[in-house]
Amino acid sequence: MKPSDAAGAAMRLVPPADKPIVTEPILDESRSQGSPAAECAALLATIAERLAALAERLAAEERPDHLLTAHAAAARLAVSVDWLYDRAEKLPFTVKLSEQVLRFSSRGLEEYIRALAGRRHGRRERGAP
Repeated sequence: MKPSDAAGAAMRLVPPADKPIVTEPILDESRSQGSPAAECAALLATIAERLAALAERLAAEERPDHLLTAHAAAARLAVSVDWLYDRAEKLPFTVKLSEQVLRFSSRGLEEYIRALAGRRHGRRERGAP
């Protein structure tokens, strides 16, 4: 890797100034049990959660968003095209190009599937249906 490539990679890791990563205190007092070891464990858990969220956001920004046809989106969801059209107004990844033309955001569809999987495993993610 050339030095300029390394600098470019490092620059991508720095979030834009208008999107702060930390918006509240890092140490959540409700997780702390009062002892230094418990406070360290709480702090590490919080940092791990923030890093995971940041990594997901960075990965999402690197993936391009493609508009899918109803057939392609239905195939990814393993549903019929009719099912997709019947629910298109309620689905968060629907993109209305005109009165008669719908497409479906590939990135939005991935997030929707991830949210559904999280619900099945007992986790409710932000923006979950």
